[in-house]
Amino acid sequence: MSTTRIAPLAVLSAVVLLLFAAMPVSAASHSKVTKEQLTVKISNTGSTVWGTVALSPAQTGGKCKKSTCKYKVAKGTALTLTETPTSASSWPFCGWKVNGKKKGNATTLNVTIPSKSTVVAAVYTLPGQCK
Repeated sequence: MSTTRIAPLAVLSAVVLLLFAAMPVSAASHSKVTKEQLTVKISNTGSTVWGTVALSPAQTGGKCKKSTCKYKVAKGTALTLTETPTSASSWPFCGWKVNGKKKGNATTLNVTIPSKSTVVAAVYTLPGQCK
């Protein structure tokens, strides 16, 4: 084989190796994504739930319409939860609790899923009873 044929083949091989070496490697291929339990609770009386909670980005299972919804969410995920009362005049929204601690009474709540289970509660009360 002549050196004129070997040189282009060697150059092509070197280019292919460089391209593969420069390709980013997905983190998922090296480590397993840790998923944590997110529990969303909504005030209820008997079988009546007094609101809904939407999660953004959307999680498997969609909008929470039951008194308790459970999701598996990747650790470190930033979520926005948005509450909508079933009847704002009968059971107005009172506020959010995260792991039992009050976190405000805005319609939306931003949370980042830590490395442990998280419980978020949307609290609804009778008119004038919110404390």
